[in-house]
Amino acid sequence: MLKTSDIISKPIFTLYEGLCIGTVYDFSFDLKRKKINGFYFFDDESQVNQFFLSYRNIFSISENAIMVKNTTYVSHSGVNKMKIINKTMYSLAGEYLGKIIDIYFDENYNVISFCSDQNVIIPIEKLVSVGQDIVLINLSNKKIIISKFKPKNIFKTNDLENINVKILDVNKLSDPPIISDNFNDKNFENQNIINGNLNFNLNKKESNVILPKKISINPKNIIGKIANKTVYGLNGEIIVKDTQLITEKIYQKAKRHAKLFELSNSV
Repeated sequence: MLKTSDIISKPIFTLYEGLCIGTVYDFSFDLKRKKINGFYFFDDESQVNQFFLSYRNIFSISENAIMVKNTTYVSHSGVNKMKIINKTMYSLAGEYLGKIIDIYFDENYNVISFCSDQNVIIPIEKLVSVGQDIVLINLSNKKIIISKFKPKNIFKTNDLENINVKILDVNKLSDPPIISDNFNDKNFENQNIINGNLNFNLNKKESNVILPKKISINPKNIIGKIANKTVYGLNGEIIVKDTQLITEKIYQKAKRHAKLFELSNSV
């Protein structure tokens, strides 16, 4: 059994070239597969350039070093790391379990357990989610699916009266209006306006307008653009950072988390 604290600061050598290509400074944790994906390291010459070594490309690990076949088995660091070391663990009942200081994993890099600064060992089977601030642990035998706690997009209209509306005939406008909080329809008095009513059925005990679960967005409209705010996933993980370039990978991640609307509004 291995632990991440023993891997940090280990040198990495290549078997073919006989080179020391760097020193490990961090690791990548895969929440979905419960695995250690690999390790991040700096090259020893500049101590600036960051690289990533996948667990699949590791030839062997000893007490003294990590061995890989050759230099082509490493790649430039471009993967977002899920931070888990030093995060605080809480049970679903709100019990404080300490901060994670180490992770134990087997020879296939499957995570076995977490170790806290309170000398508490938590088996990986008890992990519920890794959030932005805390790690949730289920100490009971009852299975908990965190996605079921996702808020529902329901807009209640119980107390709404009939709403009078004016619909602008955009086809007859010289310049399509930009609707905002301070929109004044008097600016369009000379334009073609269609009067009407927006009626809610208030005879029922509760009338709900349910927002669509999926919003059709053309990926070409947002891929390649720069986000102007950070968008978070269902469990608090970052989908895109402020000022980060939106890629196809980021778009697909937002799609899996049902966050395409938030992603499109970030550009």
